[in-house]
Amino acid sequence: MTRSGVRVDGHTLPNSRVDRWTPGHHHQIVHYPFGTYHLQHGQVWLYAPGNYAFDSSYYGPVPETSILQRAVPWWTIPGSQFWLQKGD
Repeated sequence: MTRSGVRVDGHTLPNSRVDRWTPGHHHQIVHYPFGTYHLQHGQVWLYAPGNYAFDSSYYGPVPETSILQRAVPWWTIPGSQFWLQKGD
């Protein structure tokens, strides 16, 4: 994991950049330390593509036993994931 994004098997995940400041640079965002991580059996790295998505980049690996359900999209708007401009 680097500031430019989360890499898996040599490929950077889309929209996985780690933001260190809120919009307007008013507050610093605490994130999981940059580095290389190897997950243990029973751990998952949660990934949510998009600007300001609160995923494992900010709190680290999660035990599988902490996952209660699977999220399934109910209603989506095509292209909505691209509403924020790059850098927002």
